[in-house]
Formats: sequence, C-alpha cells, structure tokens
Amino acid sequence: MKQSLSPLNSNRAKLYSILSLFFIYPTPELQKEVKQSLSKRSRLMLSLKKQGCDLTKAWASLSEASFDGIEEEHTRLFISGAPVTTALPYGSVYLEKTLQGESTDWLRQKMQAQGLIMRDKTELPDHITIVLEYISYLIGRNESTEEIGAYLQKWTGEFLKALEGNSAPGTFYHRLAIFSRSFLEFERR
Repeated sequence: MKQSLSPLNSNRAKLYSILSLFFIYPTPELQKEVKQSLSKRSRLMLSLKKQGCDLTKAWASLSEASFDGIEEEHTRLFISGAPVTTALPYGSVYLEKTLQGESTDWLRQKMQAQGLIMRDKTELPDHITIVLEYISYLIGRNESTEEIGAYLQKWTGEFLKALEGNSAPGTFYHRLAIFSRSFLEFERR
C-alpha cells in the first residue's frame, strides 16, 4: 500500500511543480497561469514557513515582479542572447561545459527507468523545467529525491548566479533566481 505524503512533502512537490513553470517560455497563456500561481500560493508559503522553510519574503518579492518584456528577456537569457546566451538552463552546460553531455544521458536513463518518456523530443531532460518537474514527480510517489536533488544542486548555483547577474534588478527573472536559490538552500538541508 502506498504511503500518503506528509504535509511537508506535499508542499515541496507543489512548489517544485510551480517553479518548473516559471522557466518555460512565457506565452501570454503561461504568463496568466504564472500570475495566478503567484497570487494564490500564499497559503503554501505559510505552510512551508511552519515547516521550517520561510520563503514568504522571497515569494512576495517574486509576486511583485514586472512582466514587462518578459518574452524578450526569456529569449535573451535562455535561448539566443547576443553575443552569448547568458543563462542556459541545462545541467550539462555547467557540469560538462557542453550541451547534451553524459549527465544528460544519465538523467534520461533515470527517467526512462521510471517509465517516463519525454513527449517533446526537441527538449533535453536536463532542462531546469524538466528536472524540477521530475523531482516533483518523485516526491509525489514518495520516492527518494536524494540522487536527482544532488544532481540539481551541483549546477543550479552557477546557473542561478548567471540568471541573477544577467537580469535587471526587480525583473521577474532576477527575483526568480533569488527565490529559487532560497528554496534550493532549504532543500540542501
């Protein structure tokens, strides 16, 4: 019989899933969903605070971020910045200094062993969005996230530093980097 999730793990799974949305290309529909998530999740933040993870200030700051020019900012930071893309959201870029390295294959194999197949064949499994959603999936199944969490921790510090350093203060992605770092620091404990 499958054991039910603890309140903390339920909240962790929700937050990983929500966070994964924030790194996807912000279409107008997704922007609406993100804004709704930001405005409706104060209960989640209060619950996490009671469980030792106080992200309320960082969440409030993220909730107040401007969405002006977010599509262009996303493209510049994650896809095709000039002269270089400054915050590529792929683990292998930081771990192996290449796109689609051995760590990408390792992660794909881990996911396939779980029976997970990526529908979007154009995206790599080490994209931050997919890794965050995968961790949410594992938590939701009461499975260990230790190995995938350690993998994520190995490269997100450098990624989030690049994201924060290359986005203007007060913008959505600048505040997202700060919030993500705070959450991942909690997860590291």
